[in-house]
Amino acid sequence: CILMVSKGDDLFCGVAADTLKRHEDYAQKAKSQLWMIVLTSRKAFSPIMGTDFTAYPSNSLHFLCYARDAQKIAQDLMRENQIPHFDLLVSQDPFFCAHVALTLKKIFSCPLQIQDHSCFFSSPEFRKEKPFRPALVYWGKSHLRRADHIRVVNGVEKTSIEKMLTKKIPIDVQPVPIDTEIFQHSPSLE
Repeated sequence: CILMVSKGDDLFCGVAADTLKRHEDYAQKAKSQLWMIVLTSRKAFSPIMGTDFTAYPSNSLHFLCYARDAQKIAQDLMRENQIPHFDLLVSQDPFFCAHVALTLKKIFSCPLQIQDHSCFFSSPEFRKEKPFRPALVYWGKSHLRRADHIRVVNGVEKTSIEKMLTKKIPIDVQPVPIDTEIFQHSPSLE
């Protein structure tokens, strides 16, 4: 079984229908059940149940409760589905999701893959966008150093992360799939 930690409520609002399809495909390709804990705040979303994929919202009162709420959901999942252990823990970003995933890793003793779906560490522009971003990047780097595996979207990001790590951690490059239909049907700039 794979336990994934994600952030945001798009999946529950019907905004990201392609996200649901991508995660169902992910579970089928991995030939495993994919359980996702989605870090959400102050909303009463219901779980999304699929054949090989289930998403549980944390419905946390505050972001400081994410780790506690995720732990409770994971423990309930194990008990209700008679799961002896998780084979892999996946964090969909190196920041809040990774922070929660590292907490779960300590509790459930499973390998952690941290995914970096953008160019957070190789892009100086990301740091400059908002005043708190340098601190966020520092926090993300500390999370990456404790991962068992890292996945990035391009070779530039891989090289950037390799330079900052003190120990050798496997880093895979896997570009994010883009639905080109979206661009084919969008209005022209004219």
